[in-house]
This record gives sequence, structure tokens and C-alpha cells, in this order.
Amino acid sequence: MKCLALLALTLATASAAEHVVINEIYFAPPDKKPLEFVELLNAGDAPADLAGWTFEKFVFPPGTTLAPGGFLVLAQDPAAVEKEFKVKALGPLLGKFSSRGETLTLSDAAKKPVEIVKYGAGFPWPTASAGLGSSLERISALADGSVAGHWRASGYAEKPATSKRPTPGAANSVAATSAPPACAWVIHTPQQPAAGQAVSITAALTDREGVASATLQVQLVEPGAYLRKSDEDYEKRWQDFPMHDDGLLGDVKAGDNIWTVLLPPELQQNRRLIRYRIVATDKTGASVRLPYADDPCPNFAYYVWNGPSAYTAAVLPGKTPPITFSADFLRTRPTFTVLANDHDVRHSQWDGGYNHKRLLGTLVYEGRVFDHLEFNNRGSGSTYVAGKNKWGFHFLHTHELPMRDPWGRLYKRSWNSFALNACASPWVQINRGMAGLDEAISFRSYQLAGVPASDTIPVALRVITSKEEQGATQFDGDLWGLYLVVEDPDGAWLKNHALPDGITFKPEDGPKHIPSGFGKDARAVWDEFNAGPKGDKTEWWRTHMDLPSYYSFHVINALVSNVDIRPGANHAFYQSPARGWAPVPWDVDMMFIPRTHQAGFIDQARCLEIPALSLEYKNRVREIMDLFASDPSPNGGQIGQLVAEYAHWIVPTKAPAVNWATLDQARWNDSPRTNDKGAFYRNPASQNMQGGDFKRTLATADFAGFCKYITDFCTDSRSEKNYALNDANPAGYGYGRLLRESEDPAIPATPSVRYTGPAGFPAAALAFAASPFSDPQGTPTFAALQWRIAEVATPATGPWLYELQPLWLSAELPTQGIDLRLPPAVCTPGHTYRVRARMKDQTARWSHWSAPVQFLAK
Repeated sequence: MKCLALLALTLATASAAEHVVINEIYFAPPDKKPLEFVELLNAGDAPADLAGWTFEKFVFPPGTTLAPGGFLVLAQDPAAVEKEFKVKALGPLLGKFSSRGETLTLSDAAKKPVEIVKYGAGFPWPTASAGLGSSLERISALADGSVAGHWRASGYAEKPATSKRPTPGAANSVAATSAPPACAWVIHTPQQPAAGQAVSITAALTDREGVASATLQVQLVEPGAYLRKSDEDYEKRWQDFPMHDDGLLGDVKAGDNIWTVLLPPELQQNRRLIRYRIVATDKTGASVRLPYADDPCPNFAYYVWNGPSAYTAAVLPGKTPPITFSADFLRTRPTFTVLANDHDVRHSQWDGGYNHKRLLGTLVYEGRVFDHLEFNNRGSGSTYVAGKNKWGFHFLHTHELPMRDPWGRLYKRSWNSFALNACASPWVQINRGMAGLDEAISFRSYQLAGVPASDTIPVALRVITSKEEQGATQFDGDLWGLYLVVEDPDGAWLKNHALPDGITFKPEDGPKHIPSGFGKDARAVWDEFNAGPKGDKTEWWRTHMDLPSYYSFHVINALVSNVDIRPGANHAFYQSPARGWAPVPWDVDMMFIPRTHQAGFIDQARCLEIPALSLEYKNRVREIMDLFASDPSPNGGQIGQLVAEYAHWIVPTKAPAVNWATLDQARWNDSPRTNDKGAFYRNPASQNMQGGDFKRTLATADFAGFCKYITDFCTDSRSEKNYALNDANPAGYGYGRLLRESEDPAIPATPSVRYTGPAGFPAAALAFAASPFSDPQGTPTFAALQWRIAEVATPATGPWLYELQPLWLSAELPTQGIDLRLPPAVCTPGHTYRVRARMKDQTARWSHWSAPVQFLAK
């Protein structure tokens, strides 16, 4: 693609006598072994004196020469490279090469660049060199190094590889005396055409002998007739279209090395997938097919789409009037379109014999086609329970998904997989109709409390398995309704949440991510931690586990009543290099239940048997209860704000009946594929858990009723304060769990706070005072005072702001009566803030946070 021209290689040529080039780069060895190297080649006809030259930060020692035709290897770990490849290497090179591409500079003794290589991963660069065992090899030192197309993955010339092994200190496996045409980029315009639009496909092609011809090969994939790359017909069904560089037939300028073909408008038909590849030949007969032989995706592609058609359906077919969900409404959520074989989709989703089996398909997102990826059904015990089931997607190497976060911002790191959950609460039928509230609110609550957790994004799913877009009934056709994207806790997740590189591990499955250069057995490291100590080993826990994250994790489990969590299941772990292991929530679709079910805790809960750690945990319980769940007002305070933030994506219009929850109800509630028909918004409804039955009554039998249900569940909404574990009463059940967990008659009294600054709350002169310290153990027990300030806001774009996330936190002040004088830069005029204070006694018990002083800064 044209944007990948930014990854081009630039070359500053030395004299003809000593033409030293970067000839091979091994930047991403598999299994993250320390085998990175770069190979230099003297392609000149005289020895090259490299003394004083530099490659990045490495300086060549005196006496270093490179004979004509000779090779020199520089390695990150010379001993490891010699052991693996039986070749001597200089080094060590400092740091590691980037597996995603970076700039490497070779300079002479005068610090003049001899060659600057800005390599990349993925077309127009080779793909197998990015972690699949191949190195990046130059076809010829005489070939124009400024074009990425003059590089190949080791073992791959123009045919699939027999051996991918790098070739340090020897001629490149792809070396050629007559290199085929090189490609800098390929692009089609527009990215996602509508039916009847002409499409221009262009390729930047160069060759020393001159490009003789370029042919576009096109494959048409009709809706309902998906063609897998493994199918016999895949290689047979291609049509040839000649490309031009003569200024005619759509080519803009003759002789500019930009080859073009204009595909006629009639070729573009709605819902048709169009694959294409290019064969370019030079005047000596050397040819190349694009994409290259090492690319797991053997073609480029685009998807023709006119946009969604309106969907008309009744909540109760034959009993309630139909509702029309307009095309504009259907565009209010991101759309994932899956193209696949009908047999594969049906069996993956509803045939136990296909449990977790990966099948080939295509995903379209934001107009981009991700062809030949793998999909499967997801789940363990819940795999086929609902009828509307979960999906998993796995992207091809170097063809990862550039995804946007819940607020529409592009993640820094693309995804190589994700979970697509069905918003169907498989084992909690009475939660059907929550439209993802259970999972989204839970994951976000963990995040706000400081626990490493996945983002969730509600999306519209379309599945193309039939010729027609609209089916015979409202339960058929392309539109599958509302689904919830959930990030996988892997390396991309760490990068996107600014978490240091560390192990991520699922107890049921093993490692999800191992850090680069990690020299130990990740499972053995996990097993050692998981075995843990017995008895009072306070310092062991402080050293090995991220206790603040664990405390918050355990608190949120109670608040949202995560009844399915248990030792060794339904959670993951992340090992931060500096802070130790932190629990990571996963599989959170059995929530907001006022009964016990599974254990409700994980193995590491035994740390709370230690008095000092139990005291710290109780302090954190009180803090989360005060800042997040204590507001009993009708809007539920901060919990209510969190519910409203998610709800505004589900109900994006001013017509409340036209929302994604209602659409999903119409699409699935009475579908022939649904196992418990009519479950949406049953009211009242009962459910059995291992702890017994419970009854749930919604204020209104709709999505708004569930919003209120969750808000009430997590706040002090019970008129009679008779909270008890497993009491079957949803009102305030989560709040009651925190109330019981935080109980301690010895904590200091809750202080009060008053504003003492100038009228109007000027941002530059904010001042507050706290009431005197009071403690049931006596006033002389004072130990510390602490202040906090947080912004609360519901912006039109970007994440909403919550009090649980402090904007500013004071140190633990050792003297009571210290008034707060906020630094002038903390608050911004026009923004809303809350200020609170709390007190600590000499036993390390913190009081509750004071009631807030909320103000609009001027």
C-alpha cells in the first residue's frame, strides 16, 4: 500500500571500490531467542577498511577490514549466533531490533552514513522475516536498495520456501543475478467502493532492465459462495486485466513507473468480495507475483458495499408492531462484516463436533479487508448454551487489525486476535437483554479501580453466507445484531494500556504472552508463584504479587458479584516486572447475581489471612465504596454515570424504542436458533444458582430497566439495611458485600471537609479545611491526613471521568489540621471536581473518605 512507502530503504552509496551494503537482517528470531544479527557485504572490488565505522552504537575496532565479496556479521549475542549458525560475529550490539521495523544506520569513520535501512514487517516488505524463522535478505547488492521489493525472506525467492534458515556469513538464499521487478506499494481506490463505482488499482514497479508488463489477476467472490484459499477452485478462478504505464485507460502519467488498471463499474456489485494479485515481468523475463510467496495472505482484496439496508422487525412477531431500524441508525456502531462458507458458520456456531475448530473466513472493518483469517466458536461450558454464541478471530501474521477503542481512538498496537461475545449471558437467562451491560460495566469497573483489564466495544455484526442481504424472516440475513468485542490479554493489550512488557497467563490455557528476550520457562515461573507460601509470609506477598491490584480486583468481584470466578478458572494474570503478579478479569458474563455459585475468589485470596494485608484490603474496600458505590441517589452517583456512559452507545438516538438492545431482542429473542426463547426482559424472572434460587424484578421490562437494576445492585438502595451474603435480594447486594467486607469498629471517624477559599472557586486559589481527627481508640492515635481531588465529567467525545481516578493525591500528612491549598495548575476553569479528605490512625487504619465538596472551577 502507498502508506507503506514510508518504510522504504534509503541508500547512501560509498565509492565503487568499497561498496559496503547491509545485506541481511535477522530482526525477529522465533521464540524470542537472542539471535539477532545484521550482515554486511563488500560488493566492491577492493578491501574495505571498517576501522572506526559505526553500526548504530557499535564501533568497529581497529584493524577491521572486509575483503571484496566478503561478509561480516554483527550480533546482539555473538556466542549465541556462533553456536546456532557456526559463524563468527562481532558484537555485542546494544539493545534489540524492533520486530515491527526500525531504522538502522551504518556510518563510516567520518560519521558519514554509508547506508540507512528503514525496514518494516509486512507488505511491501516480506512477512516471514517478522518472527517466522526467516531473515530479511537483499536480492542483490546491485539492486536498488531504496525499494522494499528488493528484499525477500530467507528461503523465499518467487516460490514457497524449502528452508527458511538465515544465511549469515554466506551468500543470500534469495540472491539473483537478474532481479524481478520491485514493488514499493500497491493500492486500490476507493478503499471500499459502492456498487457501480469504477476502481483504480495501482502499483509502483521498478526494474534495472525495465518493466515489460504487469497483469492484474482478479477473483470475484459472490455473496453466499465464499471461496476459501484452501479450496481447489481458489487457484483456478482468476481473470486477467492488463495494467498500464502509458498514460491511457486510467493511468495518470506515462513512464512514471506507476502501473494502473481501471476496473469497470459493472464489476463492483453490492456485497461482492473482490480479490486481486499482480504479476510483473521485466524485459529479461524475470517475474514476481504480488503478494510475495511468503505472505500468508496470497492476494489483496476489497469489499463492495452500499452500506447497511434498513432492518424491520417486531419484538414479538405477530403480536407487536414492527420497528424499522434505519440505515443511519445501523451506522451508529462500528460494523464487523464476516464473509464465510455457510456450512462453516452453521457448524462452528451450532455443532458440538466443531467445538473450537478454526475455519477460514474474511473480516471487513472500516472498509479494510482481512482475508483468509481464522474464526471459531468460543467458550467452555457455555459454548452452545445460548444459541446466540461467542466467536473468536485470529488474524494472519503481519495482517493484524488496527482497532479503535470504545471512544473511537485508534490503538497504538494492532490486534492479532480478539473475542467477540454475544451479549447473551449463556448461564444467566434472566440477564438476557442487558446488551452487554454485565460485561462492559464489570470490565470498566476493574479498570477504574486500577486493575489491568480489557476494553470492550459494542459492535454490529453482519455475516455474509447467503445470496440475499435480507432473509425470509427477521431471524435471517446478514444482520446478526449486537456483539461485544473484548481485548485478548496479550502483548498488544499490554502496549495499548501502557503496561510494561511481562508475562500474561491464563491458568486454564497457559501463557498468552511472553516478554521479548525472556529466558525462563513461563509456565514454571507461574507454577512457582501459584504454589505460593503457607502461613504469614507478608514480605513474600509484597515481593511477588501486586497487592494494590489484587485488593481492587477482589473488591470489584464483590461489588459486581462475579459469582463464576474460582481458583484456576475465569481469570488471567499479568506479571509486571516491577510490581509482581496482578490478577486480570476474564469471562465476566455471570454478574450482578445475589446468590453464591462458584467460590467467588481465586487461589491468592489466602493472602488476606495475614492480618496486616487484611487491614490494607479493608482500607481499599472502604475507598472504592466511598468513591464509586456509596451514592444512593436516583442516578446512582458514579456507578450511575458508568452505566449511562455505556447506555448512550446502546441508545444513540432520541427515539428510545429504536436502540441496539431492542434490535437484538427482535433478532434473537424468538429466533429458531435460540435455546431459551422469550428470555429477553422476562419480568419478574427467577434463576437458580448453586447457592439457591433468586428472583429479579425490573422497574421496566426493557434495557432501561436493566440500567436501573445494575445501578441499584451496586449502591445502597435497600430500604432495610439487612445485607447478607447469598440473601437472594438484588437491591444493593453488591454494595452490601462491600459494607460487610469493610467493617471494622476501630477505624477513625469520617472527617468532613469545607471550602475555605475565595467565593466562586477560582482555580488559582482553591483552599479547603478538614474537621478534627476523632478515633474510637482515642485522639492521640492520629497518624496521617490525606487529601484527594478528582475530576468528574461526561464529555461528548473521549472517556468519561470518574472520581475513582484521582487527578491529584497529597502525601500522607503527619500533622492534623493542615488545610489544603491546591497548586494553581491542578484545576482547569470550567471543569467540575470533587475534593475529599481521610484520616489514618497509628494502627494503619484509614477512615472512610469524607463526603465530597463538588465545585465548578472558575
